[in-house]
Amino acid sequence: MSNYGPFSPDVNQSCMELWSVNQPQLEIVLSEMNGWTYVGERCVYQSKGWQVVVDKPVKVSDDDIPDNVLKFVSELHYLTRVVVEPTHAPDEAFDLARDTVGSLALASKGVWIADGMIQMPERPPKPLAKPIQPKRISRLSLSWWFTKTPLFTDAGIRTFVDYLESDMPEALPKRYGTFDPPEFVYTSSQREHFINFLIANWHLGFVVWYPHPPFGSVNATYSDSFKWMAGKFRLNQLEIQCDSSVMDETGMADRLQGFWMGVSRFLRPVYGDVRVLKDAIRGKNGYLYDGQTEDHPLPSCWWNGIPDSFGLAMVLGEEYLPLWTRVSKKGAVIDGMGFVSVERWGTGGTLEPILRRVPWRLSQSKFNWFKTVPSV
Repeated sequence: MSNYGPFSPDVNQSCMELWSVNQPQLEIVLSEMNGWTYVGERCVYQSKGWQVVVDKPVKVSDDDIPDNVLKFVSELHYLTRVVVEPTHAPDEAFDLARDTVGSLALASKGVWIADGMIQMPERPPKPLAKPIQPKRISRLSLSWWFTKTPLFTDAGIRTFVDYLESDMPEALPKRYGTFDPPEFVYTSSQREHFINFLIANWHLGFVVWYPHPPFGSVNATYSDSFKWMAGKFRLNQLEIQCDSSVMDETGMADRLQGFWMGVSRFLRPVYGDVRVLKDAIRGKNGYLYDGQTEDHPLPSCWWNGIPDSFGLAMVLGEEYLPLWTRVSKKGAVIDGMGFVSVERWGTGGTLEPILRRVPWRLSQSKFNWFKTVPSV
């Protein structure tokens, strides 16, 4: 997890961020400085054991810019990152990076962040104001792990987008793309572009998705093989998160419950759950994380057994359902999958009083012994 997300006032010393009114003309400014070459869309200066990289300038909106940067300059439209590699490069590498970002800022009417200071051309640097102590929130995590699925097929992606539009349009992106900040704005007229974009990029992992509040993230991970590696399987995964406080709104808990059921029936996962995770930071375009943020017990797509702790709801696929008969007895079996949920998501509680404990050979604590995902 990153500490404050991609557009942070606390930029790593080896990364300098230039926020500018005009688009920096890299080919003009850097051509006057010897040694720069183009590698794809990046400009690179290489020396023995180190390099300075200038990324392609990207268009930004006010939502992308830290508030304490907007205090100094308004009407900023572009972000350009200047990165020193490796982080332990010699002083001459950092001197070159500072000279480079300063020249670009002067030519593009910009300010830049470096060494904990905000700097403007031909003015002394000023300490960057500390951001207001962030308010921590809890988020509702809807997560699924699955093997064979229609999700990453052309028809499956179209079906998934249709389902979001009809049942949970807030989870659709306001912006999407292949990098931060995302380059495309989603509108109804952009629907086909968005679908084709997902078809081309989702299985590659190159998708940035800014959903509408109260949703904070929609992330999918694709795996083309389900091999045992270092005590875990790599499975397909989908996670959708929203602010948990939304369950206090009239009818929203029921909407989320129905949405989760529908997505589960579409994905047919090996396992899925719903749980409240604490201490995320609400950013302008989603969630930001630090060391206090609670993670899901399962690390992303890495499957290593059913978590020993319970959430608000769980779906158990046909691969595991015969191995945990209590799920069938205490829940509902629909389309060959077992569903169990607390009565009302908004009132708290977990499945522990209903299911008691995870069978030992299916649980995370014993999974290294089991070493299999049925049907894989």
